[in-house]
Amino acid sequence: MKLLVLSALAFVVLSPTFAGDRTVPAATRDGDSTKVATRFVDGMATIDEHATGRGFKVTVKTSKAADSLFKEGFRWGGEDTSAPPNLITSIVVQSGADKLFVPLSSYSDLGDPRRITLKPSATGFELAIAGGDAAVAFNATLVFEKGRLTRRRVAHGEFPDQAWEETRYAYNTLDN
Repeated sequence: MKLLVLSALAFVVLSPTFAGDRTVPAATRDGDSTKVATRFVDGMATIDEHATGRGFKVTVKTSKAADSLFKEGFRWGGEDTSAPPNLITSIVVQSGADKLFVPLSSYSDLGDPRRITLKPSATGFELAIAGGDAAVAFNATLVFEKGRLTRRRVAHGEFPDQAWEETRYAYNTLDN
């Protein structure tokens, strides 16, 4: 399935190691300057990236999903018959003092997030969100370039080449 949406912003990917809403956040850095927030506390995970000198801060918030919410709609990280336990309700991206625009469509269908990862690039960064469990696991990536969300890709955790969707965002801006 391919979907084209005119909008903009970043790259997000979550991993399937969600620890629940009442755990303490833990952040680690691997060898390639990727910073990882592995736990959500009260439905929130935050990554603050200062090592590159760019000062990105990403906060992902979730809330409990009612079983009737989007019951007939498809959600990554959920079953066909019931909603995932949590849905992402907001993603706030700050670059210095500026907040970047993150459209609702880039995260509103992502359920049961487990981990977020922020990876700086030459022109921006990628936000990865891993969520779901076992047969409903997914990896979502939001790509941000030059201060805008430019692409989102979500792939099934077990069959990433067979079950995926990608959205590209474009903006009509006035530079005056």
